[in-house]
Amino acid sequence: MTRPDTLPGATYCATLDNGQPLFVTINSDESGNPCEVFVRMDNPELFEWVTLVTVLITRLLRAGQQLDTIADELQEIHSPSSRHFIPGGGGECPSLAARIGMMLAAHTERLREAA
Repeated sequence: MTRPDTLPGATYCATLDNGQPLFVTINSDESGNPCEVFVRMDNPELFEWVTLVTVLITRLLRAGQQLDTIADELQEIHSPSSRHFIPGGGGECPSLAARIGMMLAAHTERLREAA
């Protein structure tokens, strides 16, 4: 896929337990299908991991995998050492990867509602 200079997309922000923001940007191709994802956290200890997630999700999307399937898979990841609480009474999720999956799932739901 040759990437155009500009793609439509949406950026979501979540606040993690420690008050740190987590940004997820999902861009779509000319057909409206998600084609790339960017994840950003200002945590140098997780920079490599977050970059890996970004690259792999984008590769899966460009290979034809559906965003909702990726979101479901990420939500199944459980951390043995931490849990993440969603501020505002949103409950908890079992890992940072699951939190990213929840944000991707929310985006796919918004796309369904807009269709």
